[in-house]
Amino acid sequence: MVWVAGVILLVGALCVLGAGLGAAARNSARADAVADLTALAGAVSGEGAAQEVAAANGATLVGFREGNPIEVVVDLGGRTGTASARAVAGDGTEGP
Repeated sequence: MVWVAGVILLVGALCVLGAGLGAAARNSARADAVADLTALAGAVSGEGAAQEVAAANGATLVGFREGNPIEVVVDLGGRTGTASARAVAGDGTEGP
């Protein structure tokens, strides 16, 4: 009977651990997605637009480097996301 209780506790602990790891991975992926959006906005419209996009998605823009490509770093609930993007002229129908 004691071993059944031990197995139940072990299974419960594994479920809690798995849920925590899943949430961490999801939050990290969300931070990366927000960084991608922020970088695109920054490449097209500058740092102010990047700040607006980050804030609209619940993140804070903590780094912005001008250049080609621009690079951004965002913080989303303690998770860091980084991305880069470049603006190109034209309507996007031509190849590289």
